[in-house]
Amino acid sequence: MTRYLTVLVFAVLVAACGNNVKPQDNPPGMLLQETNGLKQASDARIGELSLKIAAEPSNTALIVERGQEYFLSGQLDKSLADYQTAMKQSPGDPAAYCAAGSTFLALGEYAKAKSMFQKAKTLNPLSHDAYYSLGMIAWIEADKSAAEKYYSRAIELAPSQSKYYFDRAQLYMQMGKYASAAADYTKFVQMNPALYIGYYYRGLAYKAMKDYDNAVKDFTRTIELSPDHDDAYIQRGTLYLLAGKNASALADITKAAELGNPDAEDMLMQIKKGKK
Repeated sequence: MTRYLTVLVFAVLVAACGNNVKPQDNPPGMLLQETNGLKQASDARIGELSLKIAAEPSNTALIVERGQEYFLSGQLDKSLADYQTAMKQSPGDPAAYCAAGSTFLALGEYAKAKSMFQKAKTLNPLSHDAYYSLGMIAWIEADKSAAEKYYSRAIELAPSQSKYYFDRAQLYMQMGKYASAAADYTKFVQMNPALYIGYYYRGLAYKAMKDYDNAVKDFTRTIELSPDHDDAYIQRGTLYLLAGKNASALADITKAAELGNPDAEDMLMQIKKGKK
C-alpha cells in the first residue's frame, strides 16, 4: 500500500540561511533518495571534503558542507561538531547556525533549533530559510498563529519556493482555513504540475469547502499521476456516493481495497448493505 507524506518536519534536512550554501528548492518529501545510496554518496563526499579542509582549515564553507554530509549520513554528532567549528571561525555567517538548527530539529531539540534559526535570522534578516524553519518549529509547538506569520514572511522573501506554499497550505487545513489552503495548493500545483501530491491535498481542501466537483477533478488527476494512490480512490469514491453515482463509487472503493486500503473493505460492506 502506498503511503504519503503529509507535512513537514524534515522538509529542510539541511537548511541554508547564508551565502555559503545553496538553499534547497525541493518540496517536502518530493525527491527522497534511497537511504543506502544517499549514505554511500555522503561518505564519499565526506572523504573529499576532509582532504580539502585539511588543506584549507579556515574555509568555513567547506566545514559547513561537510557537516551537511555528516547529517545526511546520519552522523549527527559529527555534523554538530563541524557546525560549532564553523560558528567559532565565522560567527557572523548565518549558514552554520541555520544548518545546526536543522540538526537540532532532527534530534527533536526544538528550543536549541529555534535559538539557532533566530540567530541566523538576526544575522540575515532576509533569510527566507530561517523564517520557514521557525515556522516549522512554531507549528510543532502548536503555535499556529506564529507559524502562519513565519511561513508568510518566508513566502514574501522567496515566492518561488513551492514547498513554502505547500506547508502553509497544510497549516491552513489544520486551522480550518480551507479556501486559503486551496489557494496555496494551487500555487504549489502551478509550480509542480507533474507532482500528484498537490492535486490530492487540494482535493481535500475542496472537499472540506464542499466544492465537490473540483475535488473530484483533483482526485482524478491524482490517480492519473499516481495510479496506486489508494486514498485518492477512497476520496473520489466517497464523493461519487454523495452524488448518487454508486457504480463509480463501487469501482473506486473496490480498487482501493485491491491496493490494500484499510478502510475500503468496511466501505464496501456498507455499500452492499445499502443495496439490500
